[in-house]
Amino acid sequence: MSLQTSLQTSLQTSLQTFPRFDLIFSYWIFVWYLLYIFNFVSYSPKLVLILGVIENIGMFLMMMFYLRSSNKTILNFLFINICIKIIPLYTVWNNKINLKNDIYHIIVLFVIYALWCAFFGYNVFTQQMKMINAFTPLHI
Repeated sequence: MSLQTSLQTSLQTSLQTFPRFDLIFSYWIFVWYLLYIFNFVSYSPKLVLILGVIENIGMFLMMMFYLRSSNKTILNFLFINICIKIIPLYTVWNNKINLKNDIYHIIVLFVIYALWCAFFGYNVFTQQMKMINAFTPLHI
């Protein structure tokens, strides 16, 4: 099995078993953004939004050039990420990044997210491990 076929199979399986809204970390970041905008929290999500955009650029390039995803899938991906990452990042762009504080809050958010996923029976790392395994030479 080729690497591309393995990745496509992994992506198709992931899409068929797409997790609930509360089990996707990007939406937790978006909720943090909303809480920040409406003054429920005082810590800016700017750094985590930047990291999310960087990760999504890599995923976008992989979808376009390596996986050769359909136009519909790519447009859906772009639309969702413009709504939950690009527009929020634009609105908080002038905020300063306090690296120590921001990293601390990203870690706290991720720990809460991981506990939430574990509590509801979803293994947070299953999706990532399937994707990492697709890159190993054993999947030839």
